Amino acid sequence: MTISELIEAGQRENRVLQRVSRTRQCAAWVSQLDTGRYPPVVNLCPIADWPATCPCAPQQPSRPNPAASTSPEATNPA
Repeated sequence: MTISELIEAGQRENRVLQRVSRTRQCAAWVSQLDTGRYPPVVNLCPIADWPATCPCAPQQPSRPNPAASTSPEATNPA
């Protein structure tokens, strides 16, 4: 075997070990879900705050447009 073949074999072995580890972790999660041993879900937002804590994007304050000024001085520069 050449050095490059040994390196490739080592890389393949590492990939297989990572896949086995991930598969075992997934099997543990599925087993945990099947047996019902998982923490309950908790809503941290009180129901009284529901309308005020809407998860929507914040609104930017409107900025005055200097070109759309309606003052008489701006429309008639006498």
